Amino acid sequence: MARWVASPIAGLGAAGAYPTWLIGGAESLEAEGLAGAVVLSAMLVTGLATVFVLRASPTTAIMGVLALGMARMVACVLLGAVAYHHSRLPLWVLTGWIGGFYIVGLVGETAWLYRTMKRLWPAQAAHHGAVGQQE
Repeated sequence: MARWVASPIAGLGAAGAYPTWLIGGAESLEAEGLAGAVVLSAMLVTGLATVFVLRASPTTAIMGVLALGMARMVACVLLGAVAYHHSRLPLWVLTGWIGGFYIVGLVGETAWLYRTMKRLWPAQAAHHGAVGQQE
């Protein structure tokens, strides 16, 4: 799961490093790195919990994944607030990058979840056409 989340975050960070440096200098680049660390840590911790939740029945697992999604969002906001409070880096850069990293990390995690759920519960996916779909 880690590579599905970390790869898009690293890719976006690498693509945006030079423009961020041009706009705000070294301080903005530091805020970008801190934002990446905030999102990656929140996603990896909730991702670890997701791995355990997926061992349950499909319905329970889907509800657990949704709950963990909310927990991840709250964790990103709280970690971002703590990061800003302790660093005093430019807030607009920090929050902008947290948002961007969160979105690309979420895309990677969604792809991983779809692939994993399809592998864990092939009968439900084949019967219903999609994982978790009810008649």
